[in-house]
Amino acid sequence: MNYRKPKRDLTKWDTIKGEMLLEAFSIAEQNSLMKLLLDDLLSDRDFNQLAARIYAMHLIFRGTPYSHIQNETGLSSKTIARVSKKMDQKDGGFDQIMRKLYPRGYRYFD
Repeated sequence: MNYRKPKRDLTKWDTIKGEMLLEAFSIAEQNSLMKLLLDDLLSDRDFNQLAARIYAMHLIFRGTPYSHIQNETGLSSKTIARVSKKMDQKDGGFDQIMRKLYPRGYRYFD
């Protein structure tokens, strides 16, 4: 029997809860409270997973092989491929963040 997970829908940001979350992040960013807010929101496991995906995002952008990313982050190849696929979406958050961090592209010898 082949069981497939249903495709994940986009997060519903236009709900009251979604808007409150975005507002909290906006206030935290403006007042340098982001670390405190994330400490309150995330368990150690959540933090480690989120941080590993962000680190993977940087490594993928730099062209690092998946096997090295797996060793560095502890993420599965499937998760790394998912992050990479999301980065290919030019209107997605991963790609836009990397373009802001590296507006002229990543260069190895800067």
